[in-house]
Amino acid sequence: MKTRHTPAPWTWHSKKHEDGSMNGSVVFIDEHLAHCVCKAPKFQDEEKWETDAKLMAAAPELLDALMAMDTFLKHIGENNAGWVGDLVLQDYSLMTDAYNKTSTALSKATS
Repeated sequence: MKTRHTPAPWTWHSKKHEDGSMNGSVVFIDEHLAHCVCKAPKFQDEEKWETDAKLMAAAPELLDALMAMDTFLKHIGENNAGWVGDLVLQDYSLMTDAYNKTSTALSKATS
């Protein structure tokens, strides 16, 4: 499955102004150019923005992890039709890839 979104990695930034308001953005930086993916023109709740921005910035990795998990689960289904008991994995690299991508993306989105 090919995706058409702005490529990873995305990062988030925020700036506090003298009046106490804040603004922020989620960006992709490519060869010293910042491409804005999402912009929050003004917000008051810094904690909520930071939490939302981390989730948005992790979106490409979360999608990649979900696609890897989909591939892994299809592999299990195709190679273990009607199985009872132990799973038989034909390709352990699919499981490792899905686990690593999922763990990394979840960490980025929630830390």
